[in-house]
Amino acid sequence: MPGPSSTHENITVFDKIHEMLKKYDIDPADVEMVLGSFNFDQLYKEWASKPHVQEELIGKRSSYGFYFLQEQKKFDDKVEFNAERSKHFICLNGAVKPKRLKFIKFCKNHGLMDNYISLVGNYNTTGKDFEPIILDKDSQQLSLEDKVVPDVIHDAYLNVINETHEDETIFMTEKTWKPILNCQLFLYYGVGKPREYYDVLLNNGFKLYDEIFDYKNSVEHEIYKFCMMPIPEVKEKFKAVKDKLIYNRERALAIEPYEV
Repeated sequence: MPGPSSTHENITVFDKIHEMLKKYDIDPADVEMVLGSFNFDQLYKEWASKPHVQEELIGKRSSYGFYFLQEQKKFDDKVEFNAERSKHFICLNGAVKPKRLKFIKFCKNHGLMDNYISLVGNYNTTGKDFEPIILDKDSQQLSLEDKVVPDVIHDAYLNVINETHEDETIFMTEKTWKPILNCQLFLYYGVGKPREYYDVLLNNGFKLYDEIFDYKNSVEHEIYKFCMMPIPEVKEKFKAVKDKLIYNRERALAIEPYEV
């Protein structure tokens, strides 16, 4: 965040907003902005302190990070707890991004490609050639059905999350909420600061799976360690955190629209 404001102007969203506020001489006290990133205020203050800015023109700043949760709830189908699964993890990726390519390389290097993994390539931010990995949807279907929960999600214990933003933005999309609403374990891989994502969830009443994962370790270490466990052992560990899985789902369902 906040990325280019358009493909024709290589400036950030904040730069563009400041440019327009100055153009129309708008009082900062009259400017209010709500963004979906949980750390909007922090990001804005850091950006506004840069040498080329040195001023804050957005007077009122609020975060509303649960928009995609409310959207994902529309596809909730009264999930029941299911401990019978055949794969260690699932990782679904539409766009091609640097950390997603890194993840695919990690999986190939460690013999993990027999899990549910996709890299559809509905767009590519890297400029690098890639080999599409199609699991359940091609790029056209994905653009129309990105909120639909695929059946294979219920056949994997862990969801490896490569969120939309790979930088320091804490921005949770359906990629975060699908596993929580569908009673899946989850780990963040393709984000700038995984620890801050976990902290946001903890601060909003969710629980982590410390019985299974050591969140102080690298995520690659934890994924590999998890995948080295035989499926029957994973099943037992999964059953042992059933209450947490159900609690997290219920906590997500309980969050009201516009709760901040």
